[in-house]
Amino acid sequence: MRRMVGMAVALGGGVLLVVNLFLTWFTVEVEGFEPESGNAFDFGLAIIGSIVVIFGVVAVVDVVRNPEVRSPWLRLLPVAVITVGTALLVVQLVVGHDVAYDGAVLGEGVRGIGVYLGLGASIIALAGSALACFGSAFPPGYVPKPPRDHAA
Repeated sequence: MRRMVGMAVALGGGVLLVVNLFLTWFTVEVEGFEPESGNAFDFGLAIIGSIVVIFGVVAVVDVVRNPEVRSPWLRLLPVAVITVGTALLVVQLVVGHDVAYDGAVLGEGVRGIGVYLGLGASIIALAGSALACFGSAFPPGYVPKPPRDHAA
């Protein structure tokens, strides 16, 4: 049950991230010019990080739909992929976007809703992938043995 809920949460984060690709990520205002805005397709780290997270979500679905995947390393792979994509989106958030010419900064990029929503969606996908891939470490019907009392 946890794996299915985790998969649904990861899929929700992935779908939100796909929609988010088209929202405004940065708006740049340079004195004397009209403000320019851009979505994720205009920024390298944003699009690469988003694509990596989306591939990770697809891997989560594959791990959940194939219950014979018992290797902890194969279960770790989607979580690691989504973590790398989320880290790229964090770097894009921190770095921002400035317009420079000959070493002089002409305008500073103002972060739009897309940056924050993209990071939130990737964190949701990461949480869902962790729940889906590690929600049930035991096969169905397995009941762990109670601990032995060593005091007697």
